[in-house]
Amino acid sequence: MDNYQKLLDKLLEDPDFRAGYDAKPQFVNLGLALRRAREAVHVSQKALSEKSGVAQSDISRLEAGLGTKGPTFDTLLRLARALGMDLSVNFVAKNQFPVDVPIPQGYPHESST
Repeated sequence: MDNYQKLLDKLLEDPDFRAGYDAKPQFVNLGLALRRAREAVHVSQKALSEKSGVAQSDISRLEAGLGTKGPTFDTLLRLARALGMDLSVNFVAKNQFPVDVPIPQGYPHESST
């Protein structure tokens, strides 16, 4: 066992670290979904921030899948509304994360950059 694996095994003994480690794929998937939705309607992070009231740094961090705690439902709802979209939450089988964000054909493209 290499040093990295030993360190990881030791860190995973901490319940708080394990929770963050186990949630990482969901954070990355959420960030990809937000970025794809934002780009589909041609809105910059700055414009989304101004329209939603969510700090641009928080949007950037969310899109990058960074952090150990996810956004609140209210934050996600504000982002969706600012994009002119509805928010949909899906429960899927463990480790079965969809990566495509369906954007309806002919969705209005509002230029807010």
